[in-house]
Amino acid sequence: MRTPDNTVIQAVREAFDQLPDTFHSVELVQFTYGILRRKAKYRHPLDSTILRELRDIRKQDSDKYGWECISRKESLYRKIR
Repeated sequence: MRTPDNTVIQAVREAFDQLPDTFHSVELVQFTYGILRRKAKYRHPLDSTILRELRDIRKQDSDKYGWECISRKESLYRKIR
């Protein structure tokens, strides 16, 4: 069982909040990397870790962090609020 890293979770939440209503997964990853570089200069999680945390925060608070995949081919997502 994995132990969640609060630094990564918080960075994913902040990145999600900064993104427009429609976004690509690579944008989320890049925003998250930028936040982590400013806060914890040594962290560089895998892209899959960031996307997993996005799914986890949606489970925890779907009203604030709700999203749907609108194109799997393009990895395009839309916020649902």
